[in-house]
Amino acid sequence: MAQNEDERPGDPFLRQMLGYSPKEARAAGLCIVCKKSVNPKTDFKDELSIREYGITAHCQSCQDKVFGAEEPQNSSTVFSTILDGDDN
Repeated sequence: MAQNEDERPGDPFLRQMLGYSPKEARAAGLCIVCKKSVNPKTDFKDELSIREYGITAHCQSCQDKVFGAEEPQNSSTVFSTILDGDDN
């Protein structure tokens, strides 16, 4: 079967397993995992989470389950932690 030009390689698998590709879930305003309604303008805690939804179509709650529910940090804090070698 030929792949649609707009599809990513994993989209057919995700569609079969979860019912949607990430693009289809975003177009429907849904989380691909829990199927809850998602409003990218109001439902995310930071810009990184919004960007992650644009890639994976996971809502904030599902992202927190996958990545952990840490408080957002500004970029200077993240970079200084990396540069200082602080693992906390």
